[in-house]
Amino acid sequence: MIFRPPIALIFFSQYLLSSLLFISLGFCQEQSGEASFDLGVFAYEDKDFVSAEKHLKNALSYAPENPFYCHFLGKIYLATSKLDLAESYLKKAHHINPVLNGLAYDLAYLAFKQANFEYAAKCFSHIAENDPFTQNVLACYYAGISFFECKNYSKAILYLMRAAERSPTIKPNCMFYCAICYFKQNIIQKAVQHFEYVLM
Repeated sequence: MIFRPPIALIFFSQYLLSSLLFISLGFCQEQSGEASFDLGVFAYEDKDFVSAEKHLKNALSYAPENPFYCHFLGKIYLATSKLDLAESYLKKAHHINPVLNGLAYDLAYLAFKQANFEYAAKCFSHIAENDPFTQNVLACYYAGISFFECKNYSKAILYLMRAAERSPTIKPNCMFYCAICYFKQNIIQKAVQHFEYVLM
């Protein structure tokens, strides 16, 4: 007598096999996306933006709604001054996960690059006041430059001096802008002092 398994058992086995294959496929896709993301990050750090873009696009083909992938592709376009594309991916990342680490800074820098200095000043000053560690020096610096471009010279000096105190590398540039701010406010003695520092 030939044993024939119940039809329900056959269907259940087929369902179980299909489910396992689906889960396995999803896992492989996730792994492939993560591998492409890692390669994209390495290429970005090496300033190989062509390869970085290719790898991040590949990562997004596996997970189009992954905020990390969107954010990093936006960073690549920001670094290569493709600002419309940068805006598209950074805003998509923000829509999915608005508290993603470093995203607020990149959106502020995007506004700065787009010459939207009023919004950039607002964003950078918020980062400078609320995040004492992550990119704080650069947030202070760009807040100062943004306020300078908005002709808000007193606030520009406040943030530029804060940046200068924390980074000897950018201090001369900060002092130069502060000198101009003082000159614009007709505070000539301080303007001269800051210009003298730059010329030392």
